Amino acid sequence: APTYQADASLLFLVPSTVEGVNAKVNPFLNFGGANGTTDIIGRIVMSTPEAQKIYASGARAKYSVAMDPSSPAPLLAVSATSSDGGQALRTMKAVVNDVQTQLAAVQTRAGAPPTTLVYTQTITESTQATELRGSIHRALAAIAAVGLIISFGLPAVVEAVIRGRRRWDATAITEPAGPLVLSRKPDAHSGGVGDAAGR
Repeated sequence: APTYQADASLLFLVPSTVEGVNAKVNPFLNFGGANGTTDIIGRIVMSTPEAQKIYASGARAKYSVAMDPSSPAPLLAVSATSSDGGQALRTMKAVVNDVQTQLAAVQTRAGAPPTTLVYTQTITESTQATELRGSIHRALAAIAAVGLIISFGLPAVVEAVIRGRRRWDATAITEPAGPLVLSRKPDAHSGGVGDAAGR
């Protein structure tokens, strides 16, 4: 069965307003701007209690939430996969909603003033799940190519070795090696040089 995937990217932003010197601040802004908050929320949403809550809501696809390593910005990547395209899309949306819910909840519990809350902006979001058949086909094509090399390439190499060996054997049989000459030291009695056949 084909696999379907739905994705979303959420950018975490800090408020543009500046509080006074003695004003109450958002403790989550102490984690290096929005980067620390992004990582914290990703971990919360990937926790077992949240996964069970999302599953209980009817969103049954597998999902992943993690900071995008290819971006220097505090970008959270959400992805859901399932053999059911509708479930992949539904789960992705449920996870995005949970990210936003948890983001507001943890800051509120920490006593952060409303004007200081870190918030998200959706950068990309699938409107329908995408079938991953293309990547599967490429993998199968690569496997088939390796199979063809093994099936046809290896016998060709073996045959070339056999032909080479046959040519070498034929040359060894048909081409004379030249006259065989054996010599020995001069005979003390005859003073000449004798050949192997004469002795």
